[in-house]
Amino acid sequence: MLEKLTSFQKLQPSFRQSYLDRWSAVAGKETSLEAFASLDASLQALGPTDDERLFFAINLKEKGNPGLAKYIMASLTDRAEPHVGALYESGLLSIIDSYRGGCDYLLSAISQLNTFDPAIRSLFFAAILRGDSETLERLRTMADPEIIRRYEISHAAFIKYLASIGPTLPWRTDENAGLFDLCDISILPQEAVARLLADGKSNLLRIGDGEGAMFMFDMAEELEFASLYGPVRSHMTRRWMGCEYEEIVRPVFGWQQAISDSLSQIDILGCPDRRWMLKTLIDGDARCFVSLLNGWRRIAALRPTMRPDVAFTTTSIVYDLLYHGSLAPLLSGTGRMSIVSWHDLHRPDGFGALGEMRFLMIPPAASDVEALGLTDKAMSVEAAIGLPDRIVEKTVEGETVVICGGYVAKTAAGRLIAGGRRVLDFGSAPEMILVGRPVR
Repeated sequence: MLEKLTSFQKLQPSFRQSYLDRWSAVAGKETSLEAFASLDASLQALGPTDDERLFFAINLKEKGNPGLAKYIMASLTDRAEPHVGALYESGLLSIIDSYRGGCDYLLSAISQLNTFDPAIRSLFFAAILRGDSETLERLRTMADPEIIRRYEISHAAFIKYLASIGPTLPWRTDENAGLFDLCDISILPQEAVARLLADGKSNLLRIGDGEGAMFMFDMAEELEFASLYGPVRSHMTRRWMGCEYEEIVRPVFGWQQAISDSLSQIDILGCPDRRWMLKTLIDGDARCFVSLLNGWRRIAALRPTMRPDVAFTTTSIVYDLLYHGSLAPLLSGTGRMSIVSWHDLHRPDGFGALGEMRFLMIPPAASDVEALGLTDKAMSVEAAIGLPDRIVEKTVEGETVVICGGYVAKTAAGRLIAGGRRVLDFGSAPEMILVGRPVR
């Protein structure tokens, strides 16, 4: 591609960015250091500005190649006058895998520009979550105090939650620990999870923001954070069933207990994705981050009850596997299969050898009916209450149940496994193949 363009510097900025965006999609597949060096040298030969090189690195990160992104960002930060934007982006890229390393990058960015709002906000929330008083003190001495004061006012409830809940979690504290790394929980590489799923036996359940939002805690905490938890839960129940949380609170008690109980039976557990958690944290998105962190909390609390050999992955695992290939090989040994979905799905190309495939139709979520302009009748409270029983009754021992039906359908997982079924919580990924488009 590079050889075809010899006048990059003559292009208008919008065309230059478009070109870099398209090239990053190709370059994003490279994984070796030699390839990184060659690609970066070719990129520099075009004569891009530092901002354009940073734009290219950010695109690589978003396209799933953080290694090459780090390589390019390093050339922008490891010099006499580091690029402040690259310091910030390097901080976000590093902090997930190395909390201390990420903090150092963010502090360096703030030392160069003490009004750098995104860096100040990101470090402020992260340090509060980890109860890191030393970093908070350094931040307060370096950053514009008005910016910190603004967030203390605008995000008071969120900061109170972070300061109260974050330091109680069993974070790893070794030098190489990432911002969200918990003791005794290690995320398996994607390839290892794919091998486990392909064995035709392993069960998969994923704990995301919906499940996290519905987990309940002791009465003192529920009262203290009612202004956060109540709206978050009502947001979820409106999305699923078009009702307020208070209208269905009694069934939720049973559902959240069913989800908790099922964790002791799971072979592969999807934990809240750390990239997603970071984005919601630094954005100050209390609704989403509270749900994700409460999911992490319940997983950490129930870890002693889980199987010793349980494998941990991320909630995004099935989408990541779909992005890099197909889900069909993961289902090749399943035999009879029931897919729980609100779509009238049909067997797609590539799934012909999977054996008997049935579809258990359920009402769509209220938010999907509205957003997609569907004529289907949305999930009602009554239908939701009876859904777990219906899924168990309509499936049989020995088959694989692929759940595409969201939170309420997942509450049947423990009973399905106990009844001799295999459970695969694949979210919307199969629908993206079977329907040909995302459903949300």
